[in-house]
Amino acid sequence: MIDPEWRKLNSFIRVSSQRIEANKTTHEERFYISSLPHTEPTKTLKAIRSHWQVENNLHWSLDVTFREDQSRIRQENAAINYSWMRKFALGLLKKDTSVKMSIRRKQRKALVDPSYLTTVVKEN
Repeated sequence: MIDPEWRKLNSFIRVSSQRIEANKTTHEERFYISSLPHTEPTKTLKAIRSHWQVENNLHWSLDVTFREDQSRIRQENAAINYSWMRKFALGLLKKDTSVKMSIRRKQRKALVDPSYLTTVVKEN
């Protein structure tokens, strides 16, 4: 019996990419399953690119703001828990419109100014 969630699948996609950097060429293939029809490759490619744009933007923000790539947390669920806390904090800081400054500066302001921290948490 097929899972009802899988009944909507219409296409299997393979994306081949090539990257040339400093005289070094790398090739990569990624595979996707989709509910989009195989007859609309432009729409499918746009969906894939927008997914990666969001993913890359989030990763960049977490790395710049919270230095996530330098984290040494590796034990059991701690890494996952800290990751969720960072994402939650990033969301709160991005949503805050009370001051116009970078996320990094908002983070530092929240660290030294308890009233600003309260504003960030309460408004969201």
